Amino acid sequence: MLFAFPPRPNTPCQITFDIKGEFRRVAGSAAIADGLRPASPLTFRIDGDDKPLWRSPPLQEEGQTVPFQVSVMRVRKLNLVVECPGSNGACYAVWVDPVLSK
Repeated sequence: MLFAFPPRPNTPCQITFDIKGEFRRVAGSAAIADGLRPASPLTFRIDGDDKPLWRSPPLQEEGQTVPFQVSVMRVRKLNLVVECPGSNGACYAVWVDPVLSK
């Protein structure tokens, strides 16, 4: 699991990986941490080489989860982004078991 927390209101947070074009797919789930209800809806996004590859609907309920399976063929830089359009109170986002496969 990877946890993410927007550092300030109205500010996204991101985790970046240099995958060097060596993988075909990333799969896992985007979720709101159990026991919390974020002050703002969170949208999860996967970008490859600064281009959008996948976007979740806005999530704001405790334990809410959305699975993803995204092609990352020829992608060198993979970004897992969480967008927070308002207050960042209790905005604990979780990337559940993101797995890269060849």
